[in-house]
Amino acid sequence: MEDFPIWLRANHWINAVLMIFIIRSGIQILFDHPKLYWNDDSTPGTEWLKFGKKIMPKNKIWTSHDEEEDINSIVALPGKKGNLGSGRRWHFLTASIWLINGMVYIVLLFATGIWKHIVPTSWSIIPASFQTLYSYVTFHLPPPETFTPFDPLQQLTYFAVIFIFAPLMILTGMAMSPAIAGRFPWYTKIFGGRQGARSIHFIVMILLVSFIPIHIILVLLAGFPSNIGAMTIGHDISVKTGLVLYTGIIGGLIVLNVWATWYTLKDQRRLQLAFDTYLEPLIRKVFGPLKSKQFYSKKDISQFFRINGYPPKDTEWIKASKNNFKNWKLKVSGLIDGDKYFSLSDLKKFPKQEQITKHNCIQGWSAIAEWGGVEISEFIKNLPIDPKKKFIVFYAYDKDENGKEYYGSLSIKEAQYPQSLLAYEMNWNTLPLEHGAPLRLRMESKLGFKMVKYIKEISFVEQLKNIHGGRGGYKEDVEHYSTEASI
Repeated sequence: MEDFPIWLRANHWINAVLMIFIIRSGIQILFDHPKLYWNDDSTPGTEWLKFGKKIMPKNKIWTSHDEEEDINSIVALPGKKGNLGSGRRWHFLTASIWLINGMVYIVLLFATGIWKHIVPTSWSIIPASFQTLYSYVTFHLPPPETFTPFDPLQQLTYFAVIFIFAPLMILTGMAMSPAIAGRFPWYTKIFGGRQGARSIHFIVMILLVSFIPIHIILVLLAGFPSNIGAMTIGHDISVKTGLVLYTGIIGGLIVLNVWATWYTLKDQRRLQLAFDTYLEPLIRKVFGPLKSKQFYSKKDISQFFRINGYPPKDTEWIKASKNNFKNWKLKVSGLIDGDKYFSLSDLKKFPKQEQITKHNCIQGWSAIAEWGGVEISEFIKNLPIDPKKKFIVFYAYDKDENGKEYYGSLSIKEAQYPQSLLAYEMNWNTLPLEHGAPLRLRMESKLGFKMVKYIKEISFVEQLKNIHGGRGGYKEDVEHYSTEASI
Protein backbone atom coordinates (compact mmCIF):
# COMPACT_ATOMS: atom_id res chain seq x y z
CA MET A 1 0.00 0.00 0.00
CA GLU A 2 1.26 3.43 -0.98
CA ASP A 3 1.86 5.70 2.01
CA PHE A 4 -0.29 8.82 2.25
CA PRO A 5 1.04 12.33 3.04
CA ILE A 6 0.46 13.64 6.53
CA TRP A 7 -2.09 16.27 5.40
CA LEU A 8 -4.23 13.57 3.80
CA ARG A 9 -4.09 11.37 6.90
CA ALA A 10 -5.02 14.26 9.18
CA ASN A 11 -7.83 15.32 6.86
CA HIS A 12 -9.19 11.77 6.70
CA TRP A 13 -9.46 11.34 10.47
CA ILE A 14 -10.88 14.82 11.05
CA ASN A 15 -13.48 13.98 8.42
CA ALA A 16 -14.28 10.66 10.09
CA VAL A 17 -14.97 12.33 13.45
CA LEU A 18 -17.02 15.13 11.92
CA MET A 19 -19.14 12.80 9.78
CA ILE A 20 -20.15 10.73 12.80
CA PHE A 21 -21.18 13.87 14.68
CA ILE A 22 -23.04 15.25 11.65
CA ILE A 23 -24.95 12.00 11.16
CA ARG A 24 -25.88 11.59 14.84
CA SER A 25 -27.01 15.21 15.22
CA GLY A 26 -28.87 14.93 11.92
CA ILE A 27 -30.84 11.99 13.29
CA GLN A 28 -31.73 14.12 16.33
CA ILE A 29 -33.08 16.83 14.01
CA LEU A 30 -35.01 14.32 11.90
CA PHE A 31 -36.84 12.83 14.87
CA ASP A 32 -38.33 16.18 15.85
CA HIS A 33 -40.49 15.75 12.77
CA PRO A 34 -39.89 12.12 11.75
CA LYS A 35 -41.70 12.27 8.43
CA LEU A 36 -40.41 12.86 4.92
CA TYR A 37 -42.41 14.25 2.00
CA TRP A 38 -42.06 15.22 -1.63
CA ASN A 39 -44.58 18.08 -1.25
CA ASP A 40 -44.10 21.35 0.64
CA ASP A 41 -47.57 21.14 2.20
CA SER A 42 -46.32 18.39 4.56
CA THR A 43 -49.87 17.06 4.68
CA PRO A 44 -50.31 14.12 7.08
CA GLY A 45 -50.68 10.90 5.13
CA THR A 46 -48.60 12.10 2.18
CA GLU A 47 -45.24 11.24 3.72
CA TRP A 48 -43.20 8.66 1.81
CA LEU A 49 -41.30 7.65 4.94
CA LYS A 50 -42.23 7.83 8.61
CA PHE A 51 -40.42 6.86 11.80
CA GLY A 52 -42.41 5.99 14.90
CA LYS A 53 -45.93 4.76 15.45
CA LYS A 54 -47.72 7.95 16.47
CA ILE A 55 -51.07 8.61 14.81
CA MET A 56 -52.46 12.10 15.24
CA PRO A 57 -56.10 12.34 16.38
CA LYS A 58 -58.81 13.51 13.99
CA ASN A 59 -61.34 14.67 16.56
CA LYS A 60 -59.28 17.19 18.54
CA ILE A 61 -56.57 19.82 18.14
CA TRP A 62 -53.00 18.61 18.02
CA THR A 63 -49.75 20.43 17.35
CA SER A 64 -46.56 19.68 15.50
CA HIS A 65 -44.81 19.09 18.84
CA ASP A 66 -47.08 16.10 19.41
CA GLU A 67 -45.41 14.42 16.42
CA GLU A 68 -41.95 14.39 18.00
CA GLU A 69 -40.42 10.98 18.64
CA ASP A 70 -37.99 9.96 21.35
CA ILE A 71 -34.58 8.76 20.12
CA ASN A 72 -31.84 6.88 21.94
CA SER A 73 -28.63 8.76 22.75
CA ILE A 74 -26.61 5.87 21.31
CA VAL A 75 -27.96 6.77 17.88
CA ALA A 76 -28.59 10.51 18.07
CA LEU A 77 -26.66 13.45 19.47
CA PRO A 78 -27.59 14.29 22.15
CA GLY A 79 -30.61 11.97 21.97
CA LYS A 80 -33.90 12.00 23.89
CA LYS A 81 -37.00 13.95 23.01
CA GLY A 82 -37.03 17.76 23.02
CA ASN A 83 -33.34 18.39 22.41
CA LEU A 84 -33.65 19.82 18.92
CA GLY A 85 -31.79 23.02 19.83
CA SER A 86 -28.65 21.21 20.95
CA GLY A 87 -28.85 18.75 18.08
CA ARG A 88 -28.94 21.59 15.57
CA ARG A 89 -26.06 23.30 17.33
CA TRP A 90 -23.84 20.22 17.03
CA HIS A 91 -24.98 19.75 13.43
CA PHE A 92 -24.11 23.26 12.27
CA LEU A 93 -20.84 23.47 14.21
CA THR A 94 -19.48 20.19 12.86
CA ALA A 95 -20.90 20.81 9.38
CA SER A 96 -19.14 24.18 9.13
CA ILE A 97 -15.82 22.62 10.18
CA TRP A 98 -16.47 19.70 7.81
CA LEU A 99 -16.96 22.18 4.97
CA ILE A 100 -13.65 23.91 5.72
CA ASN A 101 -11.90 20.54 6.03
CA GLY A 102 -13.40 19.50 2.70
CA MET A 103 -12.27 22.63 0.90
CA VAL A 104 -8.73 22.17 2.21
CA TYR A 105 -8.85 18.56 1.01
CA ILE A 106 -9.99 19.52 -2.51
CA VAL A 107 -7.32 22.21 -2.87
CA LEU A 108 -4.51 19.93 -1.70
CA LEU A 109 -5.88 17.00 -3.69
CA PHE A 110 -5.42 18.88 -6.97
CA ALA A 111 -2.31 20.81 -5.89
CA THR A 112 -0.39 17.62 -5.09
CA GLY A 113 -1.62 15.48 -8.01
CA ILE A 114 -3.27 12.92 -5.73
CA TRP A 115 -6.54 13.65 -7.56
CA LYS A 116 -5.41 11.10 -10.17
CA HIS A 117 -6.02 8.35 -7.60
CA ILE A 118 -9.59 9.56 -7.01
CA VAL A 119 -10.92 11.09 -10.23
CA PRO A 120 -11.52 8.54 -13.02
CA THR A 121 -9.87 9.50 -16.28
CA SER A 122 -11.28 6.70 -18.41
CA TRP A 123 -14.72 5.16 -18.93
CA SER A 124 -13.04 1.77 -18.59
CA ILE A 125 -13.34 2.17 -14.83
CA ILE A 126 -17.06 1.28 -15.03
CA PRO A 127 -16.69 -2.28 -16.38
CA ALA A 128 -13.59 -2.67 -14.19
CA SER A 129 -15.67 -1.71 -11.15
CA PHE A 130 -18.28 -4.35 -11.97
CA GLN A 131 -15.50 -6.92 -12.28
CA THR A 132 -14.11 -5.84 -8.90
CA LEU A 133 -17.56 -6.02 -7.35
CA TYR A 134 -17.97 -9.56 -8.73
CA SER A 135 -14.68 -10.51 -7.10
CA TYR A 136 -15.84 -9.24 -3.71
CA VAL A 137 -19.30 -10.84 -3.81
CA THR A 138 -17.74 -14.18 -4.77
CA PHE A 139 -15.37 -13.83 -1.79
CA HIS A 140 -12.23 -13.17 -3.82
CA LEU A 141 -9.83 -10.26 -3.66
CA PRO A 142 -9.14 -8.31 -6.87
CA PRO A 143 -5.71 -8.87 -8.43
CA PRO A 144 -2.94 -6.84 -6.72
CA GLU A 145 -2.21 -4.90 -9.91
CA THR A 146 -5.68 -3.28 -9.77
CA PHE A 147 -4.76 -1.36 -6.60
CA THR A 148 -3.25 1.98 -7.71
CA PRO A 149 -3.54 2.52 -4.72
CA PHE A 150 -7.29 1.84 -4.85
CA ASP A 151 -9.07 -0.80 -6.87
CA PRO A 152 -11.56 0.47 -9.50
CA LEU A 153 -14.61 0.00 -7.27
CA GLN A 154 -12.98 1.90 -4.40
CA GLN A 155 -11.91 4.71 -6.71
CA LEU A 156 -15.36 5.08 -8.23
CA THR A 157 -16.98 4.99 -4.79
CA TYR A 158 -14.59 7.57 -3.32
CA PHE A 159 -15.20 9.83 -6.33
CA ALA A 160 -18.97 9.60 -5.81
CA VAL A 161 -18.69 10.33 -2.08
CA ILE A 162 -16.35 13.30 -2.53
CA PHE A 163 -17.69 14.93 -5.69
CA ILE A 164 -21.37 13.94 -5.72
CA PHE A 165 -22.68 13.00 -2.27
CA ALA A 166 -20.82 15.65 -0.24
CA PRO A 167 -21.77 18.58 -2.54
CA LEU A 168 -25.35 17.31 -2.65
CA MET A 169 -25.51 17.34 1.15
CA ILE A 170 -24.33 20.96 1.17
CA LEU A 171 -26.68 22.08 -1.60
CA THR A 172 -29.77 20.43 -0.11
CA GLY A 173 -28.83 21.69 3.35
CA MET A 174 -28.74 25.25 2.03
CA ALA A 175 -32.13 24.73 0.34
CA MET A 176 -33.69 24.11 3.76
CA SER A 177 -32.60 27.53 5.04
CA PRO A 178 -35.60 29.89 5.30
CA ALA A 179 -33.30 32.81 4.51
CA ILE A 180 -32.12 31.25 1.24
CA ALA A 181 -35.58 29.90 0.40
CA GLY A 182 -37.03 33.35 1.04
CA ARG A 183 -34.46 35.29 -0.93
CA PHE A 184 -34.08 32.76 -3.77
CA PRO A 185 -37.34 30.79 -4.06
CA TRP A 186 -36.20 29.37 -7.40
CA TYR A 187 -33.28 27.63 -5.70
CA THR A 188 -35.41 25.33 -3.53
CA LYS A 189 -37.50 24.45 -6.59
CA ILE A 190 -34.42 22.75 -8.07
CA PHE A 191 -34.89 20.03 -5.46
CA GLY A 192 -38.68 19.99 -5.59
CA GLY A 193 -39.10 22.43 -2.70
CA ARG A 194 -37.97 22.36 0.91
CA GLN A 195 -39.40 18.91 1.53
CA GLY A 196 -37.77 17.56 -1.61
CA ALA A 197 -34.43 18.94 -0.41
CA ARG A 198 -35.03 17.41 3.03
CA SER A 199 -35.81 14.01 1.50
CA ILE A 200 -32.76 14.07 -0.79
CA HIS A 201 -30.64 15.15 2.19
CA PHE A 202 -31.87 12.10 4.09
CA ILE A 203 -31.30 9.70 1.17
CA VAL A 204 -27.72 10.91 0.73
CA MET A 205 -27.19 10.50 4.48
CA ILE A 206 -28.31 6.88 4.20
CA LEU A 207 -25.86 6.37 1.33
CA LEU A 208 -23.05 7.84 3.42
CA VAL A 209 -24.00 5.75 6.45
CA SER A 210 -23.96 2.67 4.21
CA PHE A 211 -20.59 3.67 2.79
CA ILE A 212 -18.88 3.74 6.20
CA PRO A 213 -19.07 0.00 7.09
CA ILE A 214 -18.43 -1.02 3.47
CA HIS A 215 -15.37 1.24 3.40
CA ILE A 216 -14.05 -0.23 6.66
CA ILE A 217 -14.61 -3.82 5.52
CA LEU A 218 -12.89 -3.27 2.17
CA VAL A 219 -9.94 -1.53 3.83
CA LEU A 220 -9.50 -4.48 6.18
CA LEU A 221 -9.98 -7.15 3.51
CA ALA A 222 -7.82 -5.52 0.86
CA GLY A 223 -4.75 -4.98 2.99
CA PHE A 224 -4.75 -5.28 6.74
CA PRO A 225 -2.60 -4.13 8.46
CA SER A 226 -0.81 -2.16 5.75
CA ASN A 227 -3.86 0.01 4.98
CA ILE A 228 -4.17 0.97 8.65
CA GLY A 229 -0.51 1.84 8.84
CA ALA A 230 -0.57 3.90 5.65
CA MET A 231 -3.52 5.99 6.84
CA THR A 232 -2.26 6.51 10.41
CA ILE A 233 1.49 6.61 10.91
CA GLY A 234 2.44 6.68 7.22
CA HIS A 235 4.18 3.37 6.70
CA ASP A 236 3.67 -0.39 6.79
CA ILE A 237 3.12 -2.03 10.18
CA SER A 238 2.84 -5.47 11.73
CA VAL A 239 -0.46 -7.24 12.37
CA LYS A 240 -0.10 -6.70 16.12
CA THR A 241 0.50 -2.97 15.70
CA GLY A 242 -2.38 -2.80 13.26
CA LEU A 243 -4.75 -4.39 15.76
CA VAL A 244 -3.63 -2.00 18.48
CA LEU A 245 -4.10 1.02 16.22
CA TYR A 246 -7.46 -0.16 14.92
CA THR A 247 -8.77 -0.89 18.42
CA GLY A 248 -7.47 2.46 19.64
CA ILE A 249 -9.18 4.35 16.80
CA ILE A 250 -12.54 2.66 17.39
CA GLY A 251 -12.21 3.12 21.16
CA GLY A 252 -11.28 6.78 20.75
CA LEU A 253 -14.29 7.47 18.54
CA ILE A 254 -16.60 5.81 21.06
CA VAL A 255 -15.13 7.76 23.98
CA LEU A 256 -15.39 11.03 22.06
CA ASN A 257 -19.06 10.43 21.22
CA VAL A 258 -19.91 9.38 24.77
CA TRP A 259 -18.25 12.52 26.09
CA ALA A 260 -20.11 14.76 23.60
CA THR A 261 -23.45 13.23 24.58
CA TRP A 262 -22.73 13.53 28.30
CA TYR A 263 -21.43 17.08 27.99
CA THR A 264 -24.54 18.16 26.10
CA LEU A 265 -27.16 16.55 28.31
CA LYS A 266 -25.43 17.66 31.51
CA ASP A 267 -25.72 21.37 30.78
CA GLN A 268 -27.31 22.47 27.52
CA ARG A 269 -27.12 26.15 28.42
CA ARG A 270 -23.34 25.84 28.76
CA LEU A 271 -23.21 24.22 25.31
CA GLN A 272 -25.44 26.96 23.91
CA LEU A 273 -23.24 29.76 25.21
CA ALA A 274 -20.02 28.07 24.14
CA PHE A 275 -21.08 27.11 20.61
CA ASP A 276 -23.00 30.30 19.84
CA THR A 277 -19.87 32.37 20.37
CA TYR A 278 -18.80 30.96 17.01
CA LEU A 279 -22.08 29.98 15.34
CA GLU A 280 -24.28 33.05 15.79
CA PRO A 281 -21.83 35.59 14.25
CA LEU A 282 -21.21 33.16 11.38
CA ILE A 283 -24.91 32.60 10.67
CA ARG A 284 -25.65 36.32 11.05
CA LYS A 285 -22.89 37.19 8.60
CA VAL A 286 -23.83 34.63 5.95
CA PHE A 287 -27.63 34.54 6.17
CA GLY A 288 -28.56 37.74 8.03
CA PRO A 289 -28.52 40.10 5.02
CA LEU A 290 -30.87 37.92 2.96
CA LYS A 291 -34.31 39.51 2.56
CA SER A 292 -37.40 37.57 1.59
CA LYS A 293 -38.71 37.99 -1.96
CA GLN A 294 -41.33 35.26 -1.99
CA PHE A 295 -44.39 35.59 -4.18
CA TYR A 296 -46.27 32.32 -4.38
CA SER A 297 -49.59 32.12 -6.22
CA LYS A 298 -53.02 31.38 -4.82
CA LYS A 299 -52.89 27.85 -6.23
CA ASP A 300 -49.78 27.14 -4.14
CA ILE A 301 -51.60 27.68 -0.82
CA SER A 302 -51.57 24.58 1.37
CA GLN A 303 -54.88 22.94 2.18
CA PHE A 304 -53.41 21.85 5.52
CA PHE A 305 -51.35 24.11 7.78
CA ARG A 306 -50.07 22.64 11.03
CA ILE A 307 -50.81 24.23 14.37
CA ASN A 308 -47.62 25.03 16.22
CA GLY A 309 -48.68 25.45 19.83
CA TYR A 310 -51.99 25.32 21.66
CA PRO A 311 -54.10 28.49 22.14
CA PRO A 312 -53.43 30.42 25.37
CA LYS A 313 -55.24 29.71 28.64
CA ASP A 314 -54.84 33.33 29.68
CA THR A 315 -58.17 34.67 30.97
CA GLU A 316 -57.70 38.05 29.29
CA TRP A 317 -57.11 36.41 25.91
CA ILE A 318 -60.04 34.00 26.32
CA LYS A 319 -62.35 36.88 27.22
CA ALA A 320 -61.15 38.96 24.27
CA SER A 321 -61.53 36.03 21.86
CA LYS A 322 -65.19 35.59 22.79
CA ASN A 323 -65.81 39.13 21.59
CA ASN A 324 -63.75 38.64 18.40
CA PHE A 325 -61.08 40.91 19.93
CA LYS A 326 -63.20 44.03 19.41
CA ASN A 327 -61.95 45.51 22.68
CA TRP A 328 -58.41 44.14 22.38
CA LYS A 329 -55.53 46.57 22.09
CA LEU A 330 -51.87 46.08 21.26
CA LYS A 331 -49.59 47.70 23.80
CA VAL A 332 -46.47 49.37 22.41
CA SER A 333 -43.91 50.17 25.10
CA GLY A 334 -40.37 51.50 25.28
CA LEU A 335 -41.19 54.68 23.39
CA ILE A 336 -39.81 58.12 24.20
CA ASP A 337 -43.19 59.59 25.12
CA GLY A 338 -44.72 56.63 26.93
CA ASP A 339 -46.83 53.64 25.98
CA LYS A 340 -49.26 53.62 23.06
CA TYR A 341 -52.21 51.32 22.33
CA PHE A 342 -53.62 50.13 19.00
CA SER A 343 -56.86 48.26 18.41
CA LEU A 344 -57.39 45.96 15.43
CA SER A 345 -59.32 48.79 13.81
CA ASP A 346 -56.33 51.08 14.31
CA LEU A 347 -53.97 48.53 12.75
CA LYS A 348 -56.26 48.12 9.76
CA LYS A 349 -55.99 51.84 9.05
CA PHE A 350 -52.35 51.34 8.07
CA PRO A 351 -51.62 50.40 4.44
CA LYS A 352 -52.35 46.69 4.15
CA GLN A 353 -49.68 44.26 2.99
CA GLU A 354 -50.69 40.89 1.54
CA GLN A 355 -48.19 38.12 0.82
CA ILE A 356 -48.27 34.43 -0.04
CA THR A 357 -45.21 32.85 1.54
CA LYS A 358 -43.80 29.57 2.75
CA HIS A 359 -43.65 28.86 6.47
CA ASN A 360 -40.51 26.92 7.41
CA CYS A 361 -40.75 25.28 10.82
CA ILE A 362 -37.58 24.49 12.77
CA GLN A 363 -38.90 20.95 13.20
CA GLY A 364 -38.77 20.35 9.45
CA TRP A 365 -42.33 20.74 8.11
CA SER A 366 -43.49 23.52 5.83
CA ALA A 367 -46.70 25.03 4.43
CA ILE A 368 -47.76 27.95 2.25
CA ALA A 369 -50.37 30.55 3.19
CA GLU A 370 -51.51 34.10 2.52
CA TRP A 371 -50.94 36.61 5.29
CA GLY A 372 -52.39 40.08 5.53
CA GLY A 373 -51.51 42.88 7.91
CA VAL A 374 -49.30 45.89 8.39
CA GLU A 375 -45.60 45.84 7.56
CA ILE A 376 -43.52 46.51 10.65
CA SER A 377 -41.51 49.16 8.80
CA GLU A 378 -44.76 51.00 8.09
CA PHE A 379 -46.05 50.55 11.63
CA ILE A 380 -42.97 51.92 13.40
CA LYS A 381 -41.84 54.64 11.01
CA ASN A 382 -43.73 57.40 12.86
CA LEU A 383 -43.29 56.04 16.37
CA PRO A 384 -41.01 58.05 18.71
CA ILE A 385 -38.27 55.44 19.15
CA ASP A 386 -35.07 56.26 21.02
CA PRO A 387 -32.10 55.64 18.67
CA LYS A 388 -30.47 53.66 21.49
CA LYS A 389 -33.20 51.03 21.19
CA LYS A 390 -31.91 48.24 18.93
CA PHE A 391 -34.45 45.44 19.41
CA ILE A 392 -38.18 44.78 19.33
CA VAL A 393 -39.53 42.26 21.82
CA PHE A 394 -42.85 40.59 21.06
CA TYR A 395 -44.75 39.36 24.12
CA ALA A 396 -47.50 36.74 23.79
CA TYR A 397 -50.50 35.75 25.88
CA ASP A 398 -49.47 32.10 26.05
CA LYS A 399 -47.39 30.61 28.86
CA ASP A 400 -45.93 27.16 29.48
CA GLU A 401 -46.96 24.76 32.25
CA ASN A 402 -44.50 26.48 34.59
CA GLY A 403 -45.97 29.91 33.96
CA LYS A 404 -43.08 31.12 31.77
CA GLU A 405 -44.17 33.73 29.26
CA TYR A 406 -43.71 33.13 25.55
CA TYR A 407 -41.88 35.93 23.79
CA GLY A 408 -39.55 36.53 20.88
CA SER A 409 -37.41 39.29 19.46
CA LEU A 410 -35.92 40.77 16.33
CA SER A 411 -33.43 43.54 15.79
CA ILE A 412 -35.16 46.71 14.62
CA LYS A 413 -33.09 46.47 11.43
CA GLU A 414 -34.27 42.99 10.45
CA ALA A 415 -37.83 43.71 11.62
CA GLN A 416 -37.99 46.27 8.81
CA TYR A 417 -37.01 43.76 6.13
CA PRO A 418 -39.59 43.33 3.34
CA GLN A 419 -42.42 40.92 4.18
CA SER A 420 -41.95 41.39 7.94
CA LEU A 421 -45.53 41.69 9.05
CA LEU A 422 -47.88 42.12 11.97
CA ALA A 423 -50.53 39.80 10.55
CA TYR A 424 -54.23 39.86 11.41
CA GLU A 425 -55.33 37.85 8.38
CA MET A 426 -54.66 34.35 7.03
CA ASN A 427 -55.83 33.21 3.60
CA TRP A 428 -57.98 36.36 3.29
CA ASN A 429 -59.91 35.52 6.45
CA THR A 430 -59.61 36.79 10.02
CA LEU A 431 -56.56 35.17 11.64
CA PRO A 432 -57.80 31.90 13.21
CA LEU A 433 -57.48 31.42 16.96
CA GLU A 434 -55.20 28.39 16.59
CA HIS A 435 -52.85 30.32 14.29
CA GLY A 436 -52.27 33.27 16.59
CA ALA A 437 -55.29 35.59 16.74
CA PRO A 438 -55.62 38.44 17.14
CA LEU A 439 -52.13 39.29 15.89
CA ARG A 440 -49.03 37.36 14.98
CA LEU A 441 -45.59 38.09 13.61
CA ARG A 442 -44.46 37.07 10.15
CA MET A 443 -40.73 37.22 9.40
CA GLU A 444 -40.28 35.24 6.21
CA SER A 445 -36.51 34.83 6.28
CA LYS A 446 -36.61 33.18 9.72
CA LEU A 447 -37.75 29.83 11.09
CA GLY A 448 -41.31 29.61 12.34
CA PHE A 449 -40.58 29.74 16.07
CA LYS A 450 -39.48 33.38 15.70
CA MET A 451 -42.97 34.34 14.49
CA VAL A 452 -44.65 34.99 17.83
CA LYS A 453 -48.41 34.36 17.94
CA TYR A 454 -51.11 35.78 20.23
CA ILE A 455 -49.22 39.08 20.54
CA LYS A 456 -50.29 41.33 23.40
CA GLU A 457 -47.37 43.76 23.52
CA ILE A 458 -44.35 44.86 21.57
CA SER A 459 -41.54 46.69 23.32
CA PHE A 460 -38.48 48.57 22.09
CA VAL A 461 -35.36 47.80 24.14
CA GLU A 462 -31.63 48.52 24.06
CA GLN A 463 -30.54 44.95 24.79
CA LEU A 464 -31.98 41.49 25.39
CA LYS A 465 -29.78 40.10 28.15
CA ASN A 466 -32.00 41.34 30.99
CA ILE A 467 -35.25 39.99 29.55
CA HIS A 468 -36.24 36.62 31.04
CA GLY A 469 -33.41 34.17 30.23
CA GLY A 470 -31.52 36.74 28.21
CA ARG A 471 -31.27 34.81 24.95
CA GLY A 472 -33.88 36.73 22.99
CA GLY A 473 -36.91 34.46 23.20
CA TYR A 474 -38.72 31.71 25.07
CA LYS A 475 -37.44 29.01 22.73
CA GLU A 476 -33.90 30.31 23.05
CA ASP A 477 -34.14 30.49 26.85
CA VAL A 478 -35.91 27.19 27.53
CA GLU A 479 -35.29 24.90 24.57
CA HIS A 480 -31.88 26.29 23.68
CA TYR A 481 -32.70 27.33 20.13
CA SER A 482 -30.46 29.83 18.37
CA THR A 483 -31.81 33.35 18.03
CA GLU A 484 -30.24 33.52 14.55
CA ALA A 485 -33.03 31.40 13.10
CA SER A 486 -32.16 31.73 9.43
CA ILE A 487 -30.97 28.16 8.82
